[in-house]
Amino acid sequence: MKQCPQCRNTYTDDSLKFCLADGAVLERIDEQETAARRGVLVDIPQPVTAAAAAHPAPQHRNGGSGTAIKIVIAVLVLGFLALVVVGGAGVVYYMNSGGGQTIAQTTPTQTPTPRATASPSPTSDPDQERLEKELANVLKQLEDGLKSDTNSSAPTPAKDDTADGRPTVRVNSPNDGFLAMREEPKAGSSMLAKIPHGSTVSLENCEKQKTTVAGRSGRWCMVTYGDETGWVFDAWLIYNQ
Repeated sequence: MKQCPQCRNTYTDDSLKFCLADGAVLERIDEQETAARRGVLVDIPQPVTAAAAAHPAPQHRNGGSGTAIKIVIAVLVLGFLALVVVGGAGVVYYMNSGGGQTIAQTTPTQTPTPRATASPSPTSDPDQERLEKELANVLKQLEDGLKSDTNSSAPTPAKDDTADGRPTVRVNSPNDGFLAMREEPKAGSSMLAKIPHGSTVSLENCEKQKTTVAGRSGRWCMVTYGDETGWVFDAWLIYNQ
């Protein structure tokens, strides 16, 4: 038989080690001593295992209130994070929708002033000098051609330069060295003779209508050179004054 030293309850089950009332360690006593002390006898029909008696169920104090506080703190933290995320999204949307552009437009921009670059100094080039000389020669030939055009545009002189009263003109064709005498008053007609540059020919008559041959304006005139009579273009003729 065993007895609890605190509550003085006795147990007849020898397999028990702890008091079922307060969990104290049971002490073994003699049955006669128990009868003398008039203790209370407790008979347990179903014995309790030693593991259950050794580890009684703990009693939680204030457990429910601590869990509730933790839940409230977690909710507050999540709410604060949600406000931060929503505020950041609002700022990004405002900047993309044109709010930032208004501020950027008010800032004046400075236009860079262009700098004048020094032009490279001209250098002498033999090819360039040769081209300039050729260009001068071409311009001189054009001036000579204009002078001949002016002379050719003058009316046929009525002065009698020959014995039979026909006027004479001088051939001015320095480039080719001769003036072609044609069978008919057109450029594609058969050539009767080549009149050398500077030669004098007798002028028979000229057409009234002007035309253009080889880029020069003039009239077709019938002339006599030696024993040949044919047509020449008077843009290459110089009328005697």
